Amino acid sequence: DFLQWVIREPRLREVMIKGAEFKAELDYAVLDFLHRKTILVTQVMLEGAPGSPGDPARLAIEPYVFSRMVIKYIKNINSDVLKEIARSGAQRDFYEGADLDRIKAELLNQAGMLAQDEQGIPDSADPREKLHLEYLKNAAYNSPDPDALSRQFDQDWQALQPALRAIERKMLPFLPREPLIVLDDFGALDETSRLERLIAGMRDRLKRPGPGKS
Repeated sequence: DFLQWVIREPRLREVMIKGAEFKAELDYAVLDFLHRKTILVTQVMLEGAPGSPGDPARLAIEPYVFSRMVIKYIKNINSDVLKEIARSGAQRDFYEGADLDRIKAELLNQAGMLAQDEQGIPDSADPREKLHLEYLKNAAYNSPDPDALSRQFDQDWQALQPALRAIERKMLPFLPREPLIVLDDFGALDETSRLERLIAGMRDRLKRPGPGKS
């Protein structure tokens, strides 16, 4: 009965829609948070691991771990919205099913294309992305045979398994089960006036109609 009443009440229906939009924003923020944490943890934990920073197998770890973390989080909270956000490409490092074969294929294909591009790597606003492309291009130059590069990827991936497991262990604490966000501390609002307007608005809406009012 309550839900039917909410649906019929225009003002409350609008609040519910805004709440759904806010939840979607939080879902996107979860992906962004996990992505940033994956980048940081991967960089730290790969220090001292076998190989060089530009090895394609090393570059595959970040999207692989990020995809696995997103999959685990979606399973924990059972969020269809978050699943669709991830699938829509909101984060380009997400791969459905954490598909290593697809990650590998895209990296090696990109490396081959960069090696054949005579124009070189274009200037990028993102230095990290530019470095990523330079690594792939150098990998293709060092191993121009695609089959040899593929075999090297597989060997390097096996050698990186201890580091990969360590990275995933470090990431797991960021995945609480059945998380609940409670917006209770209004003191967190950055302006006192915003809090005052919020309270005043709530009081106006909760006022009893006076004599002669409906």
